[in-house]
Amino acid sequence: MNRPIKYGLILLLATLSTVSAQIPAPIRVDMPAPDFSLVNLNGQSFHLNAANDRDLLLVFGTTWCPHCRDLMPQLSDIQERFSTRLAVWFICVRQNEQTVLDFYRGQAMSYEVLPDSTGSVAAAYGIDRIPTSVYLDRNETIRWVGPINIGLVADLIEGIVVPEPPAKPAPDLKVRNLTESPANKTKAPARRFIIDLDEPEDHALHLTQQTRQLRRDRLHTAARRIGGTIIHDYGKWKNKIVVDISPNQVDRLRELPGFRSAKEDTKVHALLADSAYQIHADYAWANAITGQGVKVCVVDTGIDYTHPDLRNKVVGQINTFEGTDDAMDDNGHGTHVAGIIASEGLVYRGVSNDVSLLAAKVLGWNGDGYTSDVVLGIQWCVAEGARVINMSLGEGLYADTCDNTEMAIAVNEAVDAGVVVVCASGNDDNPHEIVSPACASKAIAVGSVDKTDAISSYSDGGIELDLVAPGGDQFGGSSYPEIVSTFSTLVANDPDLCFYDITQECYDNYFVVDGNRYIRAVGTSMAAPHVAGAAALILEASPDLTAQQV
Repeated sequence: MNRPIKYGLILLLATLSTVSAQIPAPIRVDMPAPDFSLVNLNGQSFHLNAANDRDLLLVFGTTWCPHCRDLMPQLSDIQERFSTRLAVWFICVRQNEQTVLDFYRGQAMSYEVLPDSTGSVAAAYGIDRIPTSVYLDRNETIRWVGPINIGLVADLIEGIVVPEPPAKPAPDLKVRNLTESPANKTKAPARRFIIDLDEPEDHALHLTQQTRQLRRDRLHTAARRIGGTIIHDYGKWKNKIVVDISPNQVDRLRELPGFRSAKEDTKVHALLADSAYQIHADYAWANAITGQGVKVCVVDTGIDYTHPDLRNKVVGQINTFEGTDDAMDDNGHGTHVAGIIASEGLVYRGVSNDVSLLAAKVLGWNGDGYTSDVVLGIQWCVAEGARVINMSLGEGLYADTCDNTEMAIAVNEAVDAGVVVVCASGNDDNPHEIVSPACASKAIAVGSVDKTDAISSYSDGGIELDLVAPGGDQFGGSSYPEIVSTFSTLVANDPDLCFYDITQECYDNYFVVDGNRYIRAVGTSMAAPHVAGAAALILEASPDLTAQQV
């Protein structure tokens, strides 16, 4: 039995989907460096000539990228050792000043930190992955592009000729086995925890901005003291913060000021066009009901807003997984889901093709994420005026309601705010249990049927299942028993990204349709957006209905 793939969480390289899709030709050794203007965290403006007749090391990265974080102590060492001959600037790509300030607050850095909030500098340098280092001599000529270390810097400063690195081949993203990485043998990956603080849920809302910032500073300092990093800051999510910490330091979380309790931030996974007619959407279309005026929020891996069938449909976006405002889909799952709802394709048309889309990217390129990122995505959807939220993701298995879990709480609060929340039931072939957040008592939990309306072989069920919709079944065949929908052009055109990564091989080419414009997939992930699209049709026809009435 073939099932949609649940991807692993290992990140070997952060690939920048946030940089413009039209990246200039890569820079090369011996060419003049493009000048730019950026402002550091103290409000000072920086151009290349601010290096003051020294060589200059530009390091493009982000504060959320694990490899970038690993590099930061080396940058301090390099700057301190060669301060009279070299300036080191860390350029935070597509990150706003506040996000960068929150990360660095209370830290003493010897190098400069320059937020590149629009990504324009990274684009000018042709940066397509992070971290990437660019070394300039005092004449602003590029002498090196690639990985950096202190020995290499010493050679470059002395003018020793260094062979130009080969064109940057990305490491094979299909090899995702932690045991193969020497670094991971000596250092266990951080664990992420949701910390409840001992105060009312709305306490932060009643504080002045200055007092709230002082509280954040105190928490950041305390987190660093115990070897942790705050991922989601105080004041973003009720009385909670989210912290990454080494496994051997977990017991020290209780040292955080105001600590009340901690629970592990659960990992969440993406659950892997004639189907619109299978649910009789054409009846609504014949009566000019197409979802116009309704906002549908897709909480997933993002949406390819450049896809021809989805162009100009995304009216708002956020990336809680990476802490940016760019929700470009670097996995493919979210774009497929969005197409089922809203595609304007002539053949593979979405159920409610006139809706407006909101994109909340809460999962990474491998289809995994954390509960806290999902919760913040849900809250953003509500604040942006979504009438419908689709969630084709989940974790765990539950035989009954799961209203005490963080995602279920957020879902139920969204419904109370007037939003219809549609969730995939899961793909575990379990007739008695479904995943969270589908098990939230106020969610619409959706299982899958094939194109003959028989229950799909993989579909989860149980007493919390509300209804079923087309999700397809076994792969293969000329009649496409899977669901065909839009495919992310970023994933289709980037050899380092893959939707169907099966036993360390990429099989996307076996499932694409019409070139790379569409791809076939099965799962309750595909069933849920049929229901979300149908809900949008109902809300266009009867806009005064409550979420419960829908």
